[in-house]
Amino acid sequence: MTLTGEPGTGKLRLAKHLYELSSQQKNGLRVFDAVTKSVEPTPLLHQVGEALSLGDTVILRRIDNLPHEALVQLHSLIGYAPDTPPGQIAGRLITTSRTTTNTPEMLDRVLARFPHHVWVPPLHQRAEDIADLTPALLAELAGQPTPHCSPPVIQGLMRYPWPGNVAELRDVLTSALATSDGRQIETRHLPSRVLKRAPQRHLSPLEHSERSVIIETLDSVNGNRTEAAHILGIGRATLYRKMRNLGIASDRELSR
Repeated sequence: MTLTGEPGTGKLRLAKHLYELSSQQKNGLRVFDAVTKSVEPTPLLHQVGEALSLGDTVILRRIDNLPHEALVQLHSLIGYAPDTPPGQIAGRLITTSRTTTNTPEMLDRVLARFPHHVWVPPLHQRAEDIADLTPALLAELAGQPTPHCSPPVIQGLMRYPWPGNVAELRDVLTSALATSDGRQIETRHLPSRVLKRAPQRHLSPLEHSERSVIIETLDSVNGNRTEAAHILGIGRATLYRKMRNLGIASDRELSR
């Protein structure tokens, strides 16, 4: 099987999940990275072949970085492992690669050898996954008990375009954990770039400017609405109304 997608879309995570679901989980899991500078391609592929012959599941990451000669070796390896006749390979090989505009011919030939191809779409095309992905990432980052995100945080994360995909989401949650109490993440713990998500309705140029000023002010006072209203020279009720109208927050966020 081969997984393809933009950088940071969670291909390795998906590959590990597929291993956990497979009947080969009783065997080992080996993960190799094709761009590890300390490992030359030929010895790396030999290790891959040995692991496959032992019945392990092998995840070979970022094969699009392999040089031509290594791709030729990988093309030959896919059908068999060392000392194993073709068709009797005991293990399972899963590769990952990034989408590129000009795919080398040899890489195309390697990918064509796999019977199953999975395209992992960018995170902004599967925003509904964020509600399930966020708790899983928090469990990895913080352990037990797992911190929670307030509903407005999940809503905000789902509206952000995520150009860095799952890797960026992980970084954002890491940053939020560092500024939170470790139990619950609120919108004030999110970076300003996430808070500046596109609103759900069309705004005029004046509204866009006003929205940016409010967000920057809130960011400067760590989300304290009372202080922000004072700095802006408006009442708290007015600030709350503007935040709702401009898509900055919902009623459940306005707790300070």
